[in-house]
Amino acid sequence: METSESEIIFSKEPFSFLDGKERGLFMDSVRFFTFAAGEILIRSGEMGNMVYFLVRGECGVFMPEPAPQTPVAKLAPGDFFGEMALLANVKRTATVKTSSEVRVAAMDSQKFKKLFMTNPAIVSGLDAYYKKRQGELNLFKKRQDEMASRRKPGVWQKLRELL
Repeated sequence: METSESEIIFSKEPFSFLDGKERGLFMDSVRFFTFAAGEILIRSGEMGNMVYFLVRGECGVFMPEPAPQTPVAKLAPGDFFGEMALLANVKRTATVKTSSEVRVAAMDSQKFKKLFMTNPAIVSGLDAYYKKRQGELNLFKKRQDEMASRRKPGVWQKLRELL
């Protein structure tokens, strides 16, 4: 038996906390889209006005540095993305590109904030999720900085090259 789109969306925290009425409001507030493989859904550096809930297919998450063609994470059905830019009112930190044909539920920022910022369980869950993602992003940037500093020649290396 095939899993319904709503079951996939509500399969993970914090959205699994929604009750029947809230789930109905949620489903009334999203629009569904299908995208082909290779399409960019969100682009790093742009302001965000939508949050996406992956219902079918897979996406790759790409950072602008150091190798924008190498995914740093993969998204699968039940995952959501684009929320960091909405919650913090900042530019998008990553690019999300489809790895296969995907189907997403998309919700604009006003509806997202209206539906979820009044539910303490969702606010708490989103806050925890946001902090987790921000921590992962900071760790990734730290690792990239460490790798970049290792590649830079030190003083002794420069001296050896001169001699």
